[in-house]
Amino acid sequence: MLLSVNGFDFNEKFLPMVISERPTDCDQCGRAMTKAKKVHAGSRYCGTCYARLFKRRLCSGCGNYSRLPIFDAKAVCSRCVIARPCVRCGRLGRPVGKLTDYGPACNSCAHYFNVPKPCERCSVLSTRLAHTAFDSQMIKCCPRCARLSARTCPMCRHHRFLALQLDGREICRRCAESNNAKCSKCDKGIPGGRGSECEDCYWSRTFDKRLTLDANALRTDPVINEFLAFGSWLQLKIGNQRAALSIHRHLDFFMLIDEKWGVMPPPEHLLMQIGICGTRRARVPLRWLASVRGYVISDASLEEHVERDRIRQIMTELSCDGDSTLLSGYQAELETRVSMGTLKLRSLRACLRAAVDLLHTAKSKGKGIVEQHQIDNLLKIKPGIAANLWGFISFLNARRG
Repeated sequence: MLLSVNGFDFNEKFLPMVISERPTDCDQCGRAMTKAKKVHAGSRYCGTCYARLFKRRLCSGCGNYSRLPIFDAKAVCSRCVIARPCVRCGRLGRPVGKLTDYGPACNSCAHYFNVPKPCERCSVLSTRLAHTAFDSQMIKCCPRCARLSARTCPMCRHHRFLALQLDGREICRRCAESNNAKCSKCDKGIPGGRGSECEDCYWSRTFDKRLTLDANALRTDPVINEFLAFGSWLQLKIGNQRAALSIHRHLDFFMLIDEKWGVMPPPEHLLMQIGICGTRRARVPLRWLASVRGYVISDASLEEHVERDRIRQIMTELSCDGDSTLLSGYQAELETRVSMGTLKLRSLRACLRAAVDLLHTAKSKGKGIVEQHQIDNLLKIKPGIAANLWGFISFLNARRG
């Protein structure tokens, strides 16, 4: 049977690493113990056996005196054992959570060496069971069930267990015990549960940290300076908390400028690169550029770009090479009129839309040429395209007779 806890599979390869439950008897003399005096190499020793088998001598690891077993000449003191890297993650300097048969396990990895047991509330196997009060009794719960009764404290805004006070409020224990706490930065009175800084100072510190982290991802100095200036404007515009939560999503816009140009490009070049969808995603940086730098993408450029995108989509709807060639010729004729100023780009797009609808109607009837009854049927469905369809019919009469 395969066991899984928090995405970690306890398969046959892992099971030998799980520390099984030890008996409460001394492994040397068999005497019953409430707590072992010493645990060495997976064996437990009572106080009598510890005094008899562990003598004071120099440790071969650090050179200090310590009580070491007389039957193990290579044994080192507990300080040397704790100083070893974690047997699971290999990190040094972490607090030791469990001394296993294979060495020390840090406090983050110690629970992987426990036998998985079912939660007494949801019956899900877990290696991180904790005693939790539920319905006036103590039960062993998994981390998820242990936090089900926790809520956000209305004073400090932290997610903790709340207790009912004499005045009818439900607040956390830290806020109930501390009433005269002050922020270490602005010296403003704060709830005791906030710790050493108020909520506004916390979000200000978080924003500065995230802004510096994002600025380090950029390479050119002009773009870095622009990003830092944008961050200062954003912090004043929407506040510390909202700025800290949203600063990461604006980094992509500045990274594109950093990789493509290294400086702010002309508005037309930027619009050609990011498109209309990109301007929607970068509307906050563009608003800052317009209000502070005077960097504005004109409405005429936006409208032209939108119409060009729609025209490209219309031109890709035809799969037949003959129809595509015919439509390209009609587009070239309309583009000439646009360049002369006698036709607007929006009207060009409407004329192409009507032409594609007519070609689709002719193709659906299984014929390669356009006939009069097909035009009549299309105008019955879409009578509003009659004016736009007139130009394409004239083009067909001139090309195909």
